[in-house]
Amino acid sequence: MSSAGASTRRNTVRQPKVYLDTDVLLAAAGSTSGASHLIIKLSELTLIQGVISEAVRIEGRTQSDRETAACLAGLSSLLEVSQAAGGSPAFT
Repeated sequence: MSSAGASTRRNTVRQPKVYLDTDVLLAAAGSTSGASHLIIKLSELTLIQGVISEAVRIEGRTQSDRETAACLAGLSSLLEVSQAAGGSPAFT
């Protein structure tokens, strides 16, 4: 083998494939300081290859939708309380 071919082979670094589960995805979405967020950043930087299955994608979407609905219900309750108090709310 020529030295040029050997040099090319040595410079090629394979990205490790890392299987990500739903917990990692949701934790990364909820925090920018945790290990799950770091794993996503490593994937964005192409230092690793983040891999998810179709089942994880579906489960993540389902859980995300469920949590969003719960947050919206809580927000709706807060808005109703704000209206009931009348006037403009004062924030200090």
